[in-house]
Amino acid sequence: MSKSSKIKRRKKNLNNIRDVETFVQFPKYMQDSLGYKLLVLHCAGALAIYIDLAMRYNGVNNGEISYAVREGKTNLGINPNTVGKYLKALERYGFIITTQKGSFNLKKRHASNYELTMWDVIGKHKAKKSFMSYQPTKGEKMLLEKKRKLILNEYQKSVLNNDIGRYQKTISKDLN
Repeated sequence: MSKSSKIKRRKKNLNNIRDVETFVQFPKYMQDSLGYKLLVLHCAGALAIYIDLAMRYNGVNNGEISYAVREGKTNLGINPNTVGKYLKALERYGFIITTQKGSFNLKKRHASNYELTMWDVIGKHKAKKSFMSYQPTKGEKMLLEKKRKLILNEYQKSVLNNDIGRYQKTISKDLN
């Protein structure tokens, strides 16, 4: 079987979620990127949208993955305005690129098409992985520094001061 017939067979089911069990990978290099960390800090719900988009990727349709905010509403139960904000956040942090803007009017209704930057666009270019080169603003840098500092409560301080370093103190609760 030739390679082109395999691609044609895959393209028949563009944007359909596969019948077999699927998964979406979040490699370590993605989780270590500033784009991912800031996305999780600012709007962790956007990861649900990313997973929904990635489930539509079948290996050859990158750049042609259609997704409408109404589909996000029905699939995930999220307000369409929030879905739109999450899509903008995904684009800002470099996880997706809008290849064709959708519209909703009386004559022409079509969803936006997206490209996942993690994977290649076959026949056009290699994976861009824009989330790896995201440059945070000063405010975002300060937010990351705040999150990195550990603010200990009294119990954690007592455990760290313990010579053995194990959790030997018990937590007593008054039943009043």
